[in-house]
Formats: sequence, C-alpha cells, structure tokens
Amino acid sequence: MTAPAGQPGPAGRDPVEDVSVVIPLYNKAPFVRRCLQSIAAQTVPPRAVIVVDDGSSDGGPALVEAFGGLPITLVRQGNAGVSAARNRGLAEAPTELIAFLDPDDEWKPGFIETALALRRRFPDAGIWATSYELVPEDGTARPARLKRVPTDPQGGIVRDFFAVPPGVAAWTGAILGRKSVFEALGAFRVGPVRGEDTELWARVALVFPVAFCPKIMARYYVDPSLHHSSQRYQQAAETPVLGTVRQALQRGEFRHTTRHSLEKYLARQLFALARRCFRCGDRDAGFVLLSETRAIPGCFWRRLRRRLYAHLGRY
Repeated sequence: MTAPAGQPGPAGRDPVEDVSVVIPLYNKAPFVRRCLQSIAAQTVPPRAVIVVDDGSSDGGPALVEAFGGLPITLVRQGNAGVSAARNRGLAEAPTELIAFLDPDDEWKPGFIETALALRRRFPDAGIWATSYELVPEDGTARPARLKRVPTDPQGGIVRDFFAVPPGVAAWTGAILGRKSVFEALGAFRVGPVRGEDTELWARVALVFPVAFCPKIMARYYVDPSLHHSSQRYQQAAETPVLGTVRQALQRGEFRHTTRHSLEKYLARQLFALARRCFRCGDRDAGFVLLSETRAIPGCFWRRLRRRLYAHLGRY
C-alpha cells in the first residue's frame, strides 16, 4: 500500500529527527522487496519513504505499491537517470534529514538509529556516515576497506575526507544528510555515467566536516552486470569528482581539508585513470592525464610517474 509522505512522524520522537528515505528505482524488481524489508526492520522507523520510479519496465513499481507497513510514496517519471531520480526524491521529501538507499542494497536494522546518534554527537557535520560491507556475486560479505577513519565505536569526525584510501568514507547507502545542504550545493549532477554520488559527497566535504561511525550498518550488493559499463566509463578517462577537486584547488575553496590532500587525491585519481586508459588501449588519453600530474608538486608523484612510464610496454 502506498501512503502520503506528509504524515506526522512516529509518536514520541522529536520531528527534527524525522528521516525521509529516497530510493531511485529502475528495473530492480528482484531486489526491491528486500530493500523495503530492511527499511521496515529499522529500530527507528522513517517518516517517509520516497520511491522514484525512473521509467521501469519490469514489475518493480507494482511490488512497491503492494508493500505494506511503510509510509511509501511512489513517484513516477520517464527514464532520466539515477541522479535525476534522487533529485526528484529529494524535492519530494517532507523532512530535513535524508537518507538514500538503492533498491538492490539494504540496511542493518539499526542504521537510522546509529546515524541519528552520530548526528546528536556531531550536529555541525554535513554528512553522518557509517561503515558498510560489500557482498559480491558469491554472497560472501566482507567489510569495506576504510583507513584513516574514526575507530571509536561511537563515531568521530573524519580528519580529512580526501585522505581516506582506498575506499571512501561516505557510501551513498550508508549516509544521513541534510536536505538544505544538498539543495544549496546543487544536489546530484545529472549526466555522469557513474560517480555522481561520490562527487556530491566531495562537495559536501569541502564545506562541512564529515562524521563517521565504524559500525557496519549497511550492505552494498556488487552488481556484476556493471563491469562492462564500468570499462566503457573508464575509457572516457574522467570522473565527476575530478572537476570538483580541480575547481576547489583553482579557487582555494576548501575549509575542511588541505591543498596538499586535494593535490594528492587528484594525483591518485589521475594515475589510476591513466593506467586504465593504457589498459584499454587509449594511450593518447593516458598521456594527457599523466601530463596533468606534472603541475602537482612533490617528488613522490614524479617517482610514480617514472614507474608508470617504465611499465607502458605491458599495456
């Protein structure tokens, strides 16, 4: 059953802590019920669940309509991509606090409760994130490999969002954020094939601190069908976050990181993309990316550049 999202929050809870969940739905009928069940199992229930059907051609929307026990609003639109769907859900959400969950992923029962506790402890943060686990095709869950993040079980502030290798301290299915912040920053950029969510979290992290709790509160199911589209994307040799980092460096607009960290982050991304270009046979694009690193100071990057040049023969 669908229900209007504008209902009062759960009895006895401060309305300031009401949470809306935004789910972009496109041809995920085999998984969407599992996703909704994980939301229904939350120890702290959401006030609204906004499911944006982005032109699905399977039975996913019908499964959403038939699901009971949640204040679901199903919004339909023509296929416009995941960013447009998330932005539509953001606009429809009746609360300030927003969480995102893709229809093929799920939360542990205490995700919302944990994220709200983190918010109470660090109210000035722009994002409140928890750790998560990845589930590949074989079904064996493993924790995300995150370094340089707070290890206190109650959470803490990420010292430098751009210095967290090899993963990211904010995965879309394991964050809570503020609608006003997302909208003020322009929300999700429509158009990129992949990485549009990471780019938004980077924009937030340039302006606000990021709070993180090491408890694993979400599951990311790795979709093997994305492999080939990912390869095509890599050949384009660009990710949305690169433009954001370049712009921040040019304008000097970063409050919660350092120029050194941003330069190091940019260099890592450029080298990774250059290697992918060489592997895909696009040497010209690879050399263009390598040439950009020449403007990045530090002998460390010169050494990496020499090593990569030395191994070009294998590509």
